[in-house]
Amino acid sequence: MTEAIEHCLLTCVDAVCIWKACGLEYILPSSSSVELFGWCRDV
Repeated sequence: MTEAIEHCLLTCVDAVCIWKACGLEYILPSSSSVELFGWCRDV
């Protein structure tokens, strides 16, 4: 389940387009899922 959420938030084509539109694609942390979810929540 975590992998599906991570995919939807961070790696699917639509999500990548949104991150790029916001200018955030280069500051995504390349860490664990927990850290990525925390980062998304804080953004």
